[in-house]
Order: sequence, then C-alpha cells, then structure tokens
Amino acid sequence: MNNIIPLKEIAKYSEDKIDIKLLDKTNYITTDNMLQNKLGVEEATFMPPQEANVIQYKKGDILIANIRPYLKKIWYTSQDGGNSADVLTIQVDDNFDSKFVYYALFRDDFFEHVMKGAKGTKMPRGDKNQIMEFIIPNFDKTTQQKIASVFSSLDKKIEINNKINQELEIMAKTLYDYWFVQFDFPNEEGKPYKSSGGEMVYSEELKREIPEGWKVANLKNNYLTQILKPKIDKFECEKIYLATADVQDKKINFQAEKITYDDRPSRANMQPIKNSIWFAKMKNSKKVLFFADYSKEFLENFILSTGFMGLECKDYALEYLWGFIDNSYFEMNKDRLASGATQEAINNEDLAFIKIIIPSDNVLKNYNLKVKSIYQKIYNNQIQNQELSKLRDWLLPMLMNGQVKVK
Repeated sequence: MNNIIPLKEIAKYSEDKIDIKLLDKTNYITTDNMLQNKLGVEEATFMPPQEANVIQYKKGDILIANIRPYLKKIWYTSQDGGNSADVLTIQVDDNFDSKFVYYALFRDDFFEHVMKGAKGTKMPRGDKNQIMEFIIPNFDKTTQQKIASVFSSLDKKIEINNKINQELEIMAKTLYDYWFVQFDFPNEEGKPYKSSGGEMVYSEELKREIPEGWKVANLKNNYLTQILKPKIDKFECEKIYLATADVQDKKINFQAEKITYDDRPSRANMQPIKNSIWFAKMKNSKKVLFFADYSKEFLENFILSTGFMGLECKDYALEYLWGFIDNSYFEMNKDRLASGATQEAINNEDLAFIKIIIPSDNVLKNYNLKVKSIYQKIYNNQIQNQELSKLRDWLLPMLMNGQVKVK
C-alpha cells in the first residue's frame, strides 16, 4: 500500500487578509458563487461591505465552501483574489503539488469526511481541525504531477466545451432577439423584415407593433404548446431524479439521486418527453431545461420533480419557445404572478396571464432550421462533458490508491 499523510502535514489555512478595494465581482468568492457538485465558480453577484473580513487567496490555492459541505463546492484557484470567511482557503506546501492535492480533495470521500465532523443541522458547518485530518496519498512530487496532469487534461477539455457552449448560447440568443424582438427575420427576399419596410400592425394586448399576420396568445392557451400533467411511465432501470436544486440555470447535476420506479420520492412525478420545455415554478428561481428529438440520453435517464412545470411544444416551434422561456421577460412575469404562503410559485392557471407572440408557421420553421444545429452542438458538448466527468471520477480513486499508474 502507498504511504499516506494527513492534510495538516502538507497544507494550512490562509489567514492573510486582503483590502476589498483590490477585489471585484470576478475575483471575490463566497459560498453563493461557488457551484455545487464540484463545478467551480461563477462571477459574484454582490460585493461585501468595506468592513467585512475577507481572506486573501493566491493562484494555486484550494477553496472549499464550509457551509453545507454536502453540496461539494470546491475550486482550484486560477487567479489571485479574496474570499469570505465561510470559504476555507487551503495553501499547499511547496514540497507537494497543489493540483494533486486538489484532486485528492475532489473525491466524494473527502466531502463525506467533512460531513462526519460537521456541526449543525439546518446549516451544517465543517470542523476546520477535523478537515485537516483527512488522509491523502503521499507520492513523490513527480508522480503527483503526472497524476494531476491526467485530470487537468480532462478538466481542460470540459472547460473548453463549456466555453464553446457559452458562445453558442450567445449566438442563439442574438438570433432570437434579431428575429422576434427586433422583427428583422429574413423576408421573402432574404432581407431584414422590419428594417426593409415590412408591414407592422399595432397590438393592443402588447401595446406595441408586431409583424402583420402574427398573433398574440397566452402561454396557457395557444396552438403551439400544451401544459404537461404529473405522470410517469413505469421504468425498469434506475433513473436520475432532478429536483429543482439539481439544476442551476441550465446546468444539470448528473450526480443527483438515482431512483427506481418502486422506490422514488412522491415529487418524482414529471416525465420529460420529446419536444418539451421545463422551468422551475418557484419565484426567483431560474432553472430551465428542454428536450429535443436528439436529446436521447436526457430523455432516457431523467425524471423531474413536480417543482418543474412542463410544456409540450410543436416540433418546429421548440427553439422559438425555448428562447421565450429562457428570457428575462418570462422570468419577470413568472415572478410577478407567483403566490403562496410558504413558498411563492406559479400554477397552470397563471400562464394565462403571460402573453406570447405567435409568429407565422413559415417563420417558425425557418428559425428552427437556423438554430437547431446550434442547440444540438450544445447538447453534444454536454454529453461529452458528462462522459469525461465519468472517466475522471472512475480514474480518480484508482490513481490515488496506486491501483493504476501513470507512465
């Protein structure tokens, strides 16, 4: 068996402070902008007050959220910055490779270790001394660097795919705005409709002009969508149960709870179908998914919570309706209509108060042809990332315990 060593012998917590004036939303880290399930970080949505206690981190440090450790929030820092006191800043000694230590802590058994020492029930917090007792492999530094290089290569590809998807999503959103907000979809001559003098008519319902021949309806009653009712078909193999907490904006937690048909939560009662769009019903909770005819793996593997509302869509209108749902206009109206004593949310009837423009079928079909390939590329990259993540998580324990070696 390989030598092992407790974390405390090769790492320490940073206690250095940093002036908030040196920080901005791109390098300030809190538990709020650390992503669950080891997905890294996103840009902060707020900055702390000047008197706040902010810890300095440096490039190559390891940040771990210390509130609700079961959410598995961890990040290997790619820059210098500062973090809130609820985020642990681990600095690794020079005689150990910090990236190797990061992957040693990336394992699920590390977060299980932290939870065993956590204190509190509603908002458990890890014990800083107990965390440092976690055992990691004690390879020579060259071996550490080789192992870290394997996982870094996989994560680099995942990161590249994520950046590609961000650009593709921007492209798709730009096209949606161009066609259905500015109304400059191609006319019969291939020219921008509105800019080229296309006929516009005033809509009393929307208090604005829309292209001639287009209609206005509501999201509950229109010929393009149909609200999906709670129902699932019996299934034999395990499926992934996606509660609303397992989706962040459009990011899916593929490590969410696995369920069987006979042993499933009562809320696991929404089945995704081809050409459907889903969104979280709760106020101030943007979580959106869609399933196209090419979403085979998603359709086969997921069961959704009743915290989602689903719309079955005409196949040629799916991309248009996705652009509408994944939009600030829809979210604003959803939040405005939400109600409830304990948790504010919308219901099926509320959709009757959300107005939607119904373009001509010809425009919808042309738009479908234009953007479907973009969304299919996004989906393919998501599936590839899932496969890369599975490979990484499969290799991780074997490389760490010496069962597999890197030549």
